[in-house]
Amino acid sequence: MVRIAICDDLQEQLDLIQKAVQQYFRDKKKPIEVFTSNNAMDFVDAFEKQGNFDIVLLDICMPGLLGTDIAAEIRKQKSQAEIVFLSTSEEFAVDAFAVRAAHYLVKPFTQKTFDQAMDRVMENIRQRHSGKMVFRLVGGGIQVEEVNAILYVESNGHIYRDPGL
Repeated sequence: MVRIAICDDLQEQLDLIQKAVQQYFRDKKKPIEVFTSNNAMDFVDAFEKQGNFDIVLLDICMPGLLGTDIAAEIRKQKSQAEIVFLSTSEEFAVDAFAVRAAHYLVKPFTQKTFDQAMDRVMENIRQRHSGKMVFRLVGGGIQVEEVNAILYVESNGHIYRDPGL
C-alpha cells in the first residue's frame, strides 16, 4: 500500500490534487491510503503522529507555514518520503529542491504532468526498496546491479579469493 499525504489550504485545490492521485493510482491498480489537510499546522502535527508516508504533496504558499518549511521539518524527522510541491508560482522552486523535492508542479497542472511527476516518484520509491548486489569484476573494479534486474548469475571456475589476502 502506498501512503500519501496532501496539504493545500484551498479546499478546491485539495480536492483536485486528491482526484489526480486517485486517477493515477486507479490506472496503476495500486492500493493507496490518502491523508488530506487544508491547514499547514495541523498537517505537521498529523505527520508527526502518523508519519511513514511514502509521498507528500504540498502547496507552498499557505497561511502560517510555507510548504518548504513543512518539508524541512519532514526531513528533520529523517523521513524518506518523496515530496512533490504544487504551487501557483515558480519562485519557490530553488527552495523546494533544497529540501530534496522529487518534483515541482505549477498550478494549474494537467493529469499528464501530474502523472509524469508521480512516475518519477514511484520509480524513486521502487529503487529505494530494491535490493542491490555488488559484483567484484575479474581484473578489478566493481559493478552494482539491482536484484530485480538480475535474470541469472553464472559462476565460472568456482574461484573464491579472500579479499584479505
